[in-house]
Order: sequence, then C-alpha cells, then structure tokens
Amino acid sequence: MKEDLNLKRLLPIVVLVMLVAAGAGSLWWRSTEPRLSRDDLALRTSSLTHSSEVEQDIYEAVFRYELAERGYKGNFTLWINRDHPSDDFMSRFKDCGNIIRKASESHGESTVSLFVNGINWMSPDYAEVYGGSACGPLCLESGLYRLIRQKRKWKVEQYRPGLMSQKRLIETYHC
Repeated sequence: MKEDLNLKRLLPIVVLVMLVAAGAGSLWWRSTEPRLSRDDLALRTSSLTHSSEVEQDIYEAVFRYELAERGYKGNFTLWINRDHPSDDFMSRFKDCGNIIRKASESHGESTVSLFVNGINWMSPDYAEVYGGSACGPLCLESGLYRLIRQKRKWKVEQYRPGLMSQKRLIETYHC
C-alpha cells in the first residue's frame, strides 16, 4: 500500500521529466537543421502552379523515371495534381515509345495511370514529389521521389515506396 502511494507521488515527476527531455530533444534537433536563407524558405513554401516550366521539368523527370527505370511498357495515362496535363506537357513524351495519353482521353482500355501530386522544394536544386502508379482498383503503388537538378536537368535521385497494394507486391517481387 505504501509502495502504491509512493508510485502515485512519483508519476507526475516522471511525466514532467519526460516532457522536459522531449522538449530539449526537439530543440536540439531543430538546432542541427541546416539554416535556410530567406529566399530558400520562400521558394520552399511557394505554391507555384504546374504550368511553370521548372515544375513541368520535375514532373517529366518523375514520369520518365517510372517508364524507364521500372521498365513499364504499354498504355499510360498521366495525372498532375489530380488534373489533366496540358497539351504542351504531353508533347514531351512523343519520343518515349509508349502510348501516353491524358486521363480524359482514355476510352476504357487497360492503362497504367501515373500520377504526381505537388512539389516540396528543399532548395532551388533539390525537390521531393509524391507520386506513383495505379493499374486498377486493387493495384496501386505510391511513394516519395527525391529529385536533384544537375547541369540544368532534373533527375530522380531516390524513390522511397510508401503505399503498395498486395497485387502490386506480387507483380513487383514475384515475376
């Protein structure tokens, strides 16, 4: 009984110590983050539209990564920020060897939809894009693409898978 009373008195102190430690850890973590200039911060938080030439270059790099690096072949539809890409953007894929259309031009045939949603600017030459592919109601993969601009050209540096449906897992790893 006396031990229970001591534990009840000790609990608020333990909670307080944990909160202070968490706060100190958070402050330390923030102090180790690289400092962004005012211009970098404005670029990182800006809300550019996908009609911007730079954003279109980034989206093109992600789509080309999906097509080339993953070896996808066939019919494709493209989505940018849950919208149909412009005709100007679509003309970038005339040379790729696949049938690529806007989602609005798909007429019920079997296609793989490639999508990108927004850009998180880390610096003027480094960005992250959420996107992925879907090939049916039970076939989806999405994740985070990390891109870097080298010699004025955007390139996917890394892809981190996030969500993957069971069907996509089977197709990806058991073929």
